[in-house]
Amino acid sequence: MENLEIRRAGIEDFPAVSAVLIEAAHWIREKGVSLWDPDNFSENSLLPQVEDGNFWICILGGKVAGLLKFQMEDELYWPGFPKDEAVYVHKLTVSRRFAGQGLADRMLNWATMKGAELGRNYLRLDCEASRENLCWIYESFGFEREGEILIGGRKMARFELKICR
Repeated sequence: MENLEIRRAGIEDFPAVSAVLIEAAHWIREKGVSLWDPDNFSENSLLPQVEDGNFWICILGGKVAGLLKFQMEDELYWPGFPKDEAVYVHKLTVSRRFAGQGLADRMLNWATMKGAELGRNYLRLDCEASRENLCWIYESFGFEREGEILIGGRKMARFELKICR
């Protein structure tokens, strides 16, 4: 997977960010999981999140192939943890036409390296606890399950990966 570029999404990237997330929301629904509402990725709700600078896009062959939300803190899913010890990943998404090429692993590797550059000790993420395949993917990448938390009526599994610096 040569020529992979990961860069912070700007306002000009909003249409691509929205399209990738909407595509993923529909794909997940087709699999019988109601995780993301495609309406949550409209300009009114998503644009402020892109403007805050936490979305990073992965460009392959000149196309947005995937994205992730990379945060320095996450009080909602990780309350009570020291604020300066970890980085957090949300919305890790690969466009369907780039699926199966190891892009998610490349993005997680990037997030781990970025966390190390920032002096953090852990990379943390979460997913719905009932999504056993996704939990298995995170564990096979090296994440350890760090318990569960109930958010908005959904049981979320939390995962943590020690960053080696």
